[in-house]
Formats: sequence, structure tokens, C-alpha cells
Amino acid sequence: MSKFGMPPSNIIDGFSLPHVFTAESFRSAVRYQPRSGDLFLVTYPKCGTTWAQQVLSLILSHGDPEKAFGEGPFLELKGAQAAETMSRPGFIKTHLPFKLAPWSEEAKYIYIARNPKDCCVSYYYHHLSHRFDGDFDDFFEIFFSGDVNFGDYFDHLLGWFEHRNDPNVLFLTYEEMKETPESTVLKMASFIDDEKYAEPLRKDSEKLNNVLKYSSFEYMKEIANKNSEEKPPSSSEHSGHSESTGGQTGENEQKKDHASKSISARLVRKGIVGDWRNHFSKEQSDRMDQKFSERTKGTNIADLWINPRMANEEEKKILPDYQDTGDGFKIAKMFSLDAFKSALAYKPRSDDLFIVTYPKCGTTWVQNIVGCILRDGKPFTSAIEFLTGTPFLEMAGAEAAKTMKRPGAIKLHLPFHLTPYSKEAKYIFVARNPKDCVVSFYHHTRNIVGYKFKNGKFDDYFELFMKGEVDFGDYFDCLLSWYEHRNDPNVLFVTYEQLKEDTKTYILKIAEFMGEKYKDMLVNDEQLLNDVIKYSSFSFMKETLNKKVAELAALPRDVILNHPDLPQGLKDLLVGKEESFFDPDPNSVTFVRKGVVGDWRNYLSPEQNQRMNEKFQGRTKGTDISELWKNYM
Repeated sequence: MSKFGMPPSNIIDGFSLPHVFTAESFRSAVRYQPRSGDLFLVTYPKCGTTWAQQVLSLILSHGDPEKAFGEGPFLELKGAQAAETMSRPGFIKTHLPFKLAPWSEEAKYIYIARNPKDCCVSYYYHHLSHRFDGDFDDFFEIFFSGDVNFGDYFDHLLGWFEHRNDPNVLFLTYEEMKETPESTVLKMASFIDDEKYAEPLRKDSEKLNNVLKYSSFEYMKEIANKNSEEKPPSSSEHSGHSESTGGQTGENEQKKDHASKSISARLVRKGIVGDWRNHFSKEQSDRMDQKFSERTKGTNIADLWINPRMANEEEKKILPDYQDTGDGFKIAKMFSLDAFKSALAYKPRSDDLFIVTYPKCGTTWVQNIVGCILRDGKPFTSAIEFLTGTPFLEMAGAEAAKTMKRPGAIKLHLPFHLTPYSKEAKYIFVARNPKDCVVSFYHHTRNIVGYKFKNGKFDDYFELFMKGEVDFGDYFDCLLSWYEHRNDPNVLFVTYEQLKEDTKTYILKIAEFMGEKYKDMLVNDEQLLNDVIKYSSFSFMKETLNKKVAELAALPRDVILNHPDLPQGLKDLLVGKEESFFDPDPNSVTFVRKGVVGDWRNYLSPEQNQRMNEKFQGRTKGTDISELWKNYM
């Protein structure tokens, strides 16, 4: 026993593990090379591991509890061989922080976070069941210092949070799983393979209900208690970790009731949110709040649990901060109304090129494509160069378009009837399916501090979107108005999904539309074409543009106000009369997020999906717009 009677640990390469973990297994786990298609379940201890294993097992068995295998191999305990030899499809469990986790862009990772107060309490009871002889106050100090097995809670959380928007990472919270279990199950299933696992659950309510029933805490506790009466605890359970590899390494373990038998009483306790209130003193709660604020500064991790105090109280409905332009059209309140009105009055020049989208339909992507084409394959070197080289007309005002260096491109989010239009100018319109659009617009609105919506709920935002009561108006009004002009000679109508599916072809289409010389330039220089593809890719934009915008957000107020290249409308927005555009902490800036197709499946409930389908069919009736996304909705 260690201090306060802590169970003995093994320190392997500076990392603390329960004493039954061997150096050989741990090191092989860290060195494991993930296969394409490997699915990892990643948690910090006591953050929903057992629960999520049960959910995943039932998803992979299509809701059939007799075929569910319960657990996946615990990588650090069993070593790489357990992962290499397990039957597939399956999943691999790990508590490793990101820096130690076996990583591959070809594998998938489901990460589940839990608020630190409830995690601390649950981890305390976990230790009590494994011969810890201290009280909660003793354990709190150990947890608070990070001197526990699997390391510091915040190191673990922060490491994976940085990768929450990676396309092969699904980042969930324990609290989200408790609040909306059906939605979370469908998110997991869709993330694994929508067609194979989510679609059958959506179509067959009995299968979905089975997943929910047999992964409920009531069921798991009932089975766990039954199992504990039938079988004495093993030595590995005393260490806090089951020896089972989940029945994935041999058919002899594939018993009819394996999913039930794998649930240990020692791993299922309460499964509630807010139990920390029954254990934390006021001083401990205040200290954890302070540590939480300090360790998560510069991130929006606090949004995971509604407020930094993790108070679990019913919060008021939060709505984005909009202003009416005078004709029922809404824009963000942080925008300058004068700049917006000047944008409507702008008279296009004959050489103007406009990039027009409804918000979050690929604007930034196409700005970078066009910018790279015009700059001979070179990316923008700064956020100011990006914002002035492809100015946002409604945000920066007409002055930004008039003073823009040419050739350039002007960004718009306006429906056709409000757009500064000329037959001599050119317009690239990019459309995106409404389901992915609403999800991306929701995250954008949460991430931009001027909206005052950082704690807003998706369900609330969905209702605004469905009513067309978001900034830049109704999605369908914008789409339909531009769709009518898709065959105009000065309009190029493309979809986000086309760009994703065949990026090279559509970059050449854009270049040809801009001017024959641009297409010839790319066709005749393969390296140049590859550079345009590379420097407008989401991976590059995510790595560089977020950083550049963060650097701009961090500039002192006087530097922005006196900058010679920034138009007044943009200056007003960046410094803010009441609210600045971005969080003053540059590490919080997420200008480019995921850039994937189909992320809506992780957010829309079956009822929301049905409502969107009905609205889509009703609003696009009499057109062939549905053909644009027949494979995506």
C-alpha cells in the first residue's frame, strides 16, 4: 500500500498504472500499429467506459443481446497481441492520453469525457472497492494533484480535446449520453458505419430499443449484482480491471449471455450526473472550479458542461444575438449596419468575381481555392491578406470591395434579390445539403463570441434554422433564388459535396469559369494544380488558417484600428463596440472545423431528420434540387 493505503502501482516509463499491468503489455500497447478500420474506445478512468463498451457491443450486434460480446480488449492491460488477434468487427478499449495512444488517421476513436467532479467521486469509489483505506478527502487531494493511475485528468482531457474535430474522432460526454441516450447511440453507430450500423437502428425501433434497454444502468446494475453473487471477484478485479478481452479472441468465449456476464459489479455503481454534490465540500468545489478554469483557459471545454461550475442546474434557453436590418433580414448584432447597407448598394465592376454561399456551405474553402489559383498556387500568408484579398462584403462594407487588390474575389452570403448584381461580373455559388449546413452553422454560431451563444443547445438552434430565423435569412430562400440562375452564363453553381467527391475536377471547373488562362495554367502545370489542392485542403486550412486568424484576434486594439490595409467595417468588427468577433484568447479560435459530409447524422434526431426531409421536399417541390443530394440526405 502507498500513501493513504492506495493500491500499489507500477510506474512504467514515467506513467502510473495499476500493479497488475506489466511493462511488456504496456509498451506493446503504445507501439501497437492500428489497422485501417480499427475502432478505439478512449476514456479517462471512470468516465463511462463500461457503459460505452456495452453500447458499442450492442451496436455492433445490431441490438441483439445474445450476440453482444460486452467488452473490447483493454490494450494497456492485455498488450498489442489482444488487439491483433481479436475478432472483427470489434473495438479496443484504452485509457491512454493522446500522446501515448496508438494513432492512425485510418482508425476511428470514440472519446468520452466526464466532468472532473463526478469523475473524482466515481474514481474514489472505484479505489474503495480495491482496498483503498483513505476517506474522500484523502482521495480528493490525490486526484487533484494528478497523482493517480493513468495520470492527470486534465492532461488526458486536453490532449484529446485538441483532436475533437478530427474526422476520425467522435468526442462525446458522459452527460450527453445520459441526457440524450437515443441520439448518442445513433451518433456512435453513424460514426462507425452509418449504412451498416445506424441505418438498421433508425429503420427498426426494436433494435434501437434493445440497444438502449440492455445498455441502461438499471439493466447493467441488475446483471452486475447477479454476476457478483455467482462468481467471486478475480484478482484483476481487485486491481480495478477485468481480465476479459471481451470474447473477441476465440469462439469458446462467445457465449449466449456474454454481454451480461462481462459486466462486473465493481464497475457499475450509480451512473448519475451530479453525485459530486454529495461528497465535495464548498472549499473542494471552489478549488476544483479554480483548477478547471486555469487548466482549460484558452479553450471552450467549459461548454461541454454548460457552465464552468458544472452546476447541473436547469439553464435558461440561450439564443444568438442578432439584429434586424430593417426589412426582416437578420445579421449578427456585432456586424456594422452601415457596412451591411453599403454592401447592398455596392456597384459591381466588370471584372468582379463573387463567391456566394449561404453561411457554412463551403465559403472559406472556395475562398482559399480561388485565392491559390490567383496567387499561382501559393496560400494566403496572413489572416489580413485572406480577409482583404477575399473580403466579406456584408461584414466589411463596400469600401473593402472597392479597395481590394485585383484580381481578387468578394465573399457574399446574400440571397439573389439582395446581391449586388451585374451581368458583367461573375458569381460562383456553392450549395450544401441543409442537414450538414445547420450543424456547421450551429458550431460556427457557438464558436464566434460575438453571437453570445457559446452555451447554446443544438435543439434550440435547429428550431431557429427551420423557421429561417438565423442570420442571413432562410436557407431555402437563398438556395432557391440562386438555383434559378444556375444556368446563367455568369454564374457557376456547384455543391460542397461535388467539391469533396471530386476536388480536382471542380477546381478546374472553377479555374475555367474564372478565365481560360487560369484553367490552362493548372492543366499545363501539374505541380501548380497539386499546390492549389494542397493549400486549399481542410487539413492545411485547419492547421494554418485557424492559427492566422488567432494571431489576428490577438492583435492589440490600436494596431487593428491603425492598420492601413483594413477597411473600417472590418476594424469595427474585430475590435468590437460591445463584443469582439473572436474570443480574446487566440487559442479558442476555431475558424475551420471539420469539413466533412454527413456529420448531420451525429446531431439530428430521427424526428429532426424527418422534419428536415419534409421541409426540404415541400420547399423544393417543382424543382430537381433533390438530385443534388440524393446520396447525402
